[in-house]
Amino acid sequence: MDDDEMPDFVDLDDPGLEIVGECGGEGETLSDSEDDDDDCDDALEGSAAGDMEEEDYRDDAVAIFKGHKDPVHALCQHPTQPLICSGGEDDTAIVWQYPECTVKHTLSGHTDTIVAAAVTFDAKHFVTGALDGLVKVWDVETGELSATLEGLSDGVEFLICHPKGGVVFAGSADGTSCMWNLKGECMQVFTGHSDGVTCGLLVQEGKQLVTGSGDCTLRVWNPRTAETVHLFDKLSRLPEAAPLCLHISDHSPDVLLVGFEDGCVAWVGIKNGKVLKSEQGHSASVEHIASCGSLPLFASCSVDGSMIVWDCNTQSMRSKSTFSKAVIRLLWHEHRIFCSLEDGSIRMRDGRSAADDGSRQWRGHEGA
Repeated sequence: MDDDEMPDFVDLDDPGLEIVGECGGEGETLSDSEDDDDDCDDALEGSAAGDMEEEDYRDDAVAIFKGHKDPVHALCQHPTQPLICSGGEDDTAIVWQYPECTVKHTLSGHTDTIVAAAVTFDAKHFVTGALDGLVKVWDVETGELSATLEGLSDGVEFLICHPKGGVVFAGSADGTSCMWNLKGECMQVFTGHSDGVTCGLLVQEGKQLVTGSGDCTLRVWNPRTAETVHLFDKLSRLPEAAPLCLHISDHSPDVLLVGFEDGCVAWVGIKNGKVLKSEQGHSASVEHIASCGSLPLFASCSVDGSMIVWDCNTQSMRSKSTFSKAVIRLLWHEHRIFCSLEDGSIRMRDGRSAADDGSRQWRGHEGA
């Protein structure tokens, strides 16, 4: 190019130059506030009620995994390797390498939405469950299909790998649950519910299986015999609603914490077979229960936009926070609770006092 064809360049050191904005990757103009740390901190502060003010799209993620064509419904992390397995409505599971965010394996074979993912006790296999009623076992290193676990006639509702052996449990909307070994052999079928299974959990160090159902009952099973050890229903003072989530706190290992479709939370004695207490803390379905590792506290969240912290020792409500959107998932880190909301944001609360810790929030997802 000749000298007389050289374009004029802007002198960025010119004191008379005024920068009115910067162009983002898609050609949008970013305001100064999006590029200023102080303003970003201000944007992370919300009202005392946890309501989130409308603001331009912001992405606070430190890593993004892009590869699924449809919504993701299942996620699990490998315990020893930097690997994450995800699955969703594209009927495919993907094994990702972190922090590179690259695809290690694409796991194809399901014919409907993958709704659950787990890792086996020896960390050698990922396991996926889908609405096609199948559970599949995949080799972590090669990504090859090791076994297909059959026996359920409807979609998978829960999936559990035994923590001490090569055994997999899954429950289905057909009302049954099954236990397989990793070779694909069905070892037990648990029948007794008159409606679809909604949730499941291993308790007593994996010696018992608990399942909840749309028939508004809980059953505690002996995995060796598939016999019902305890049945909890309305005659046992169990709330007359479908149990949706189950949890055991390390601070009360003999007490099962149950969240129900009607917003109730119940304390159920695993050993004595008694419903210890139930309380109507939420006004709509309880989506998740999680406990604090360092303090005798647990939290429940609901689609009504509330998050409640409960005291394990007194079995009473300690505090309640309200958000403008449904709360879908909870995660404790020390005394802090991270709440995943329906609008795709993550909010943080102090589990000891329900203080908002500055109402810190993280955004990036555009959906729940």
